[in-house]
Amino acid sequence: MCFFNKIIFRLLLIFSLIGIVSNSFAAVSSIDFFKFDSFKETIQLNVIKKNDLSNINSADLDFVRANKNQLNIIRNKIKFSSFDEEKFLNSYTELNNLFTQISFDIYQESKFYLITNNVLTPGLDTKIKRISVNHINKFYGLPSISVSIPSEETKYLTIETPTLTASEAVPVVGMSSVAIASALAFGAAAGGGSGGGSGGGGGGSGPSVSISTGTTSIYDSDSSGFAINVSLSTTSTNPVTVNFQSTGTATFNNDFTGPTSVTIPAGSSSTSVAVTPVADSVYEGTETITIEISSVTNGTENGTQSVSVSLKEYALRLGTAFTDRGNSAARAALTEYANVGNHSSVNSTIHPYSLMNIHKAHAYWDGSQHLSGKGEVIHVADFNCDENHQEFTQGGKTTTVVGVAFDADSAADFHCNLVAGYAAGGFSGSSSSDDIMGVAYEADLVFSRVPGTSYLQKAVDIDSARALNAIASNNSWSTSCADEASDVDAFIAANPSASIMEAVGGALAGCGTISSTATAHMQAYVDSIDAFQTAGGIMVFAAGNDNSDSDVSALAALPIWFSQLSEAYITVAYMEVRGSPTISGSNFFQLSNPCQQMAENCLVADAWEIFGAFWHDDSSSTSNYTDITGGGSSSASPMVSGIIALLNQAFPNHTPEMIVDRLLASANNSWFTPTGNTTFTTHGNSIKHGYHSIWGHGIPDAYAALSPITSSLNPLIGISTGGSMVNNAYNFKSLFPPSTTELTANPSFGDSLMLGLKNENGYFYDALGGGFKFDLSTLIKSKSNKSDIKEFINNDIMNLRNRENVGKHNNNYINVLGSIGRNKNFVTSVSIDAPSIPIQYFHNLIPTSFSHDSVYTNPFVNQKNGGLGLSTQYKYGNSTFMLGMHDSGNHSGLFGQASDDTKTIATSFIHNSRSVDYLALISGVMEEKDTLLGSRHSGAIGISGSNPKSYFNGFNVEYSFNDNLSFKANTILARTIVKNPNNSLIHSFSPISSSSFEISLIKKNIFDTDDSLLISLSQPNRIETGSMKFKIQDLADRYGNINHDLKKINLEPSGRQVDFGINYIKKLNDNAIFGFKNVLSKDYSHYKDGNFNHLITATASINF
Repeated sequence: MCFFNKIIFRLLLIFSLIGIVSNSFAAVSSIDFFKFDSFKETIQLNVIKKNDLSNINSADLDFVRANKNQLNIIRNKIKFSSFDEEKFLNSYTELNNLFTQISFDIYQESKFYLITNNVLTPGLDTKIKRISVNHINKFYGLPSISVSIPSEETKYLTIETPTLTASEAVPVVGMSSVAIASALAFGAAAGGGSGGGSGGGGGGSGPSVSISTGTTSIYDSDSSGFAINVSLSTTSTNPVTVNFQSTGTATFNNDFTGPTSVTIPAGSSSTSVAVTPVADSVYEGTETITIEISSVTNGTENGTQSVSVSLKEYALRLGTAFTDRGNSAARAALTEYANVGNHSSVNSTIHPYSLMNIHKAHAYWDGSQHLSGKGEVIHVADFNCDENHQEFTQGGKTTTVVGVAFDADSAADFHCNLVAGYAAGGFSGSSSSDDIMGVAYEADLVFSRVPGTSYLQKAVDIDSARALNAIASNNSWSTSCADEASDVDAFIAANPSASIMEAVGGALAGCGTISSTATAHMQAYVDSIDAFQTAGGIMVFAAGNDNSDSDVSALAALPIWFSQLSEAYITVAYMEVRGSPTISGSNFFQLSNPCQQMAENCLVADAWEIFGAFWHDDSSSTSNYTDITGGGSSSASPMVSGIIALLNQAFPNHTPEMIVDRLLASANNSWFTPTGNTTFTTHGNSIKHGYHSIWGHGIPDAYAALSPITSSLNPLIGISTGGSMVNNAYNFKSLFPPSTTELTANPSFGDSLMLGLKNENGYFYDALGGGFKFDLSTLIKSKSNKSDIKEFINNDIMNLRNRENVGKHNNNYINVLGSIGRNKNFVTSVSIDAPSIPIQYFHNLIPTSFSHDSVYTNPFVNQKNGGLGLSTQYKYGNSTFMLGMHDSGNHSGLFGQASDDTKTIATSFIHNSRSVDYLALISGVMEEKDTLLGSRHSGAIGISGSNPKSYFNGFNVEYSFNDNLSFKANTILARTIVKNPNNSLIHSFSPISSSSFEISLIKKNIFDTDDSLLISLSQPNRIETGSMKFKIQDLADRYGNINHDLKKINLEPSGRQVDFGINYIKKLNDNAIFGFKNVLSKDYSHYKDGNFNHLITATASINF
């Protein structure tokens, strides 16, 4: 057959009755996909500003970088064992549809995948950019652009003859309210587009250049970096210059540094360049450093060269019941916050609170209040406390004094006011320069006196603080009896016959003398601390203020001798950070005792040159404030106590040990080389964090502590479906990462699942048992039943081609390998990658005019769920009996992949008589694996083991009134039985019933003998009855136990989609056919009161 006889040009005209969209949209060239900042800037300029959307939209807010979980989703979605462009583009389109806000990283990850698989072409690169641009346009309610481009013959070379794009060249116009199919398919532009990418850029002839590295991953704190080897295929008489570009998710200069070019001298064949990670305190997840060759001078690139290295964070940080409200800058700008860092001669360039990301912690919000320590209690053991100071009365704060009365504070004695102010000074909203706020500014306070009290009295005071539910006991004091921990060690060694309690009691309580009184007092003190910790409290001790000492202060090291105290005990040293507004560029000055023996339980904070609470003048009721040049570890410790109160408010399920682990494991240690590592273990999980003999685990980072803590070796525990989140062999099967947990609902369910889980919360857990609340409805993804424009057009073209068969049955079966039978009345057939013959027969009876909904959403006659099949047909007179079965789990893949894993057995009975043109009955059973009526379940909401079994029945009948007028009706009714799933938040299902129908009237020869009109009323498959019980879980308690309630969710959607369609076809002559279709849908996708969906298309088929 002549080439032109094989081609049907498809002419589609735009008709729009309502909601015509603007002609303004973004073209590919108008958006820069090279750098993220430029990406946002070009969207702002060429999309938002150009279309007058600036008053309500901002690209800087609308588009973000992907987090680790999202990157994993992207990589898994685009990765195939063997590259298939159609599958890749489908996956790429789905990712952009789901995650438009991270479209930059979707493009970058996809391009990297294409490069590493040696399949990237300029045309394919343009296609994926156009898909991204389409979804960006859609995000802002703008029309789309064509995805199609001229076809390609080889990599980076386009065919020079024009090619026809047919329906693939159709622009996809926004169809939320008005669906318009439009395109002009008289061929695409000639394939002359330039081929970017490989090449050598300016090199011409010369040796070819290759790059490689032996490093696959590196931590951002590894200052040693890694090397990229640059080699030539042969030496050159000219110097060869290689220019590099960065295309990965890691940003050059922000996340890593390195040269942008290197020159290999004449006569040499290789060189290397160094790439160095840049450590930061901002969570970005694992990123990819990708270096490519952008151009070569005096040489050529050897194909497409690139190296990729995973850039990992030592402790990855991704909210709790409190989530980041994003207003940390506003919190830091509060006068009372800013005043803390406003020392009159300050040299430090980082605010002491902001150094620990307190402003970011204060930006956390639970829907009604900021994270502030409200409801928490901090015990301050100190001297000269004045509970009348405004810091301890304002903001509704309660301050309680226990034990021995304090000596009055004064301009010379105000230590307690200073200390307690940093822990929990109240917030009043003042703009005065004489006011501050504490870290936990709404926490309540308990004051007790030290020194001047015996250890027995100190024990009584700690018991009082425990009775008042204190979460932290701050101790910014020491003793002169034994200055350093090493002094106590020496005393123990000098008294070998004494017990540890006797020796430590003698050194501290006895001030160098062992006695029964000293022993009893120390025993009482240790017991009171142990009871305080058991009840939920954490001891915080200042490390001491002598940087010439070789060890930490003695009282800060009690767990060395009494191991029962080690689980909830923190030592705090102090330093000065100077020289840069960021940690990475700063200098660090040790000002206190080193952490030393307590290094694994130690943190360090900047308390140099600060501003704080001074003495309170009772006579004038004036609360004073003052500069503090050297706040010492006394001022650093209460800042940490305040963070503890914030964490306890955010993590009510944590034990004191878990709070301590979280605080230590999330500390910023990027600025030193660890001298050791601590492995923190909670509920069967562990995380490793480096410490230093002077600095301990580093600077506390409240923001990191409030975020999920994990590492590449210790991923998120994730979502638990059982009664415990303890990660052990018994519970392991019930723990699922959030990234794999999803339910993609078939349109048959409409909005029922979303409505059922609306305003319901669940929790996922990190490697240290932190519970992070999320909206359960976010787990539900709607599988849109909107076919793309290509499917619409293909159906319309099929109608044009089959106009002569309107009202007739299509007997063409697909993928039949062969048939056997003694005669034509009894035939047995084997098929692959297709449904069995009874299913295909019934599918072919459904009018194609409106099958863009009914066919693809009805799981029982879904043509995409084919597999290995066996069918038998027996014909007797005017009747035919069919029996068939197929298993889509046995799928060759030669004709595409099955959408679901199903096993189906079906039987059909077809009868022709004078009373009806035909009557077709179908009955069958379909069993699914991991899907329910086409809905996909995975992870914590999977339905493994449920094996949904559907019993379906249907009929299709056609009756001709005369040669020109006929009536057709079809319906399928089904009942589905679902067993209780294994290891799922979904507890159980009741029986589910569903239905679909379509009735149509067909009139031929309306205006003349060559036209026809089809009028149709239909409903896509819809759940009619049925329910699901879902586990609504509480936050795990401190032992990892999880309680839940069962919520019954009605699976019947709120609306009922009904489609009314008119399809007119006119044969113009023997070579040309014209068609017009109008479809109006009510309650689209079974959403009640949803907008009417209106589709108008005009098609033409021309034969040459």
